[in-house]
Amino acid sequence: MNESFFSLKPIVNNNSRMLILGTMPGKLSHDIGEYYSDKRNKFWNLIYNVFNSEYSYQPYKEKELFVLQNYIAIWDIYSTCIRNGSIDNNIKKAKLNDLPSFLNKYKNINTILFNGKRSFNEYNRNFNYLNIECKLLPSSSGAHTLKYEHKLKLWMDIFK
Repeated sequence: MNESFFSLKPIVNNNSRMLILGTMPGKLSHDIGEYYSDKRNKFWNLIYNVFNSEYSYQPYKEKELFVLQNYIAIWDIYSTCIRNGSIDNNIKKAKLNDLPSFLNKYKNINTILFNGKRSFNEYNRNFNYLNIECKLLPSSSGAHTLKYEHKLKLWMDIFK
């Protein structure tokens, strides 16, 4: 059954230097209002491990503080969409967030890291005129079958 989804409020402050841009929160994340809340999604494990910290399912406010302390912002390429479930391939009738205005407001952001190919491809179709460094991360999604150790190595290489 198709449902309407909307982007969560970004995690960002004026000190943020990197923006991790996903597509749209999955159903569980959308329903509870927290980025990457599905335990099959390894986002939080990856981001903590990239910064040499142990991850053990901290409360969401602590996760937000952790990324902000590491100068990272989190947001989505889409503002709204229709989707059945959580898989990006099911996204239909998507509308884009106003990324140029966001970057104009948060002027210290100088790099966008894309959490998967769909957000990267949307950016290239719609915003490639923006003068900002872009890097593609392997998706943290459990649906992306790359082994965790390999994902972590690639994430660490990109964050260096």
